Formats: sequence, structure tokens, C-alpha cells
Amino acid sequence: MTSSNNKVSTSFFFQLLISLF
Repeated sequence: MTSSNNKVSTSFFFQLLISLF
């Protein structure tokens, strides 16, 4: 994976966490 793709995945993951709260 490229760092750019990894960064996008991290952002998506944080959005899911925020959605839960």
C-alpha cells in the first residue's frame, strides 16, 4: 500500500469511530 492510501484508510476509520460517538 502507498502512504496516501494508508492515510485515507486512517481517515475513514476515524470517521467510523466518530459516527459511533
